[in-house]
Amino acid sequence: MFQNKINLTEKQSKKLKISFKVKNKKVSIVPMGAWILKNKKFIKTLNSKRKKYNKFFLNEISSDLGKTRNYLKNISVSFDICFFLIKSSETNIVGIIGLKKRIKKFEIYFVLKLAQNSFMNLSMINLIKWSSKKYKIKNYIVKVFSNNKNAKKLYENIGFKYYYKNYLKKKKINKFYRHFIVKNKLNSNVNYSYQTLKLNL
Repeated sequence: MFQNKINLTEKQSKKLKISFKVKNKKVSIVPMGAWILKNKKFIKTLNSKRKKYNKFFLNEISSDLGKTRNYLKNISVSFDICFFLIKSSETNIVGIIGLKKRIKKFEIYFVLKLAQNSFMNLSMINLIKWSSKKYKIKNYIVKVFSNNKNAKKLYENIGFKYYYKNYLKKKKINKFYRHFIVKNKLNSNVNYSYQTLKLNL
């Protein structure tokens, strides 16, 4: 899954999908390959939603669709990260969840709701169950800003618990804000931290 994304066709991705039902509605979790780079509508939506929630990410992004496309291209050739598209129908992508390989664990990486839906939590639960079984992994982490209460609630409802935190310093570089991890609270200039939550199955 992680190694074959660059050559993964959309048809092959669909064959690898994870499916479940929510109130008689079929939801699919589809691994993303380089084929997504042809989907201009998706790239535009992803950029717009990611930019809307800039304040909950370490680094702000611009409206440059070329940079968003390059980011997805880099993900498609990465051996450590795989993005999964949450689909409520054949053509409707309502969310995205990434898995990042760590030593003896997975990190839930880049979670973003692209359209109103009520099954991001069930999608994450099913993705965790699938990946745990396939890769024999029992430990998961996710990183989140302490002031992102909606995201924290989502993770905590799944079973994630507080693990540790890093202090942050916010700087404006070339018109965009970036966060840097600092050693202690005295070096921080924001009133929130970067928390790591863990889930042990």
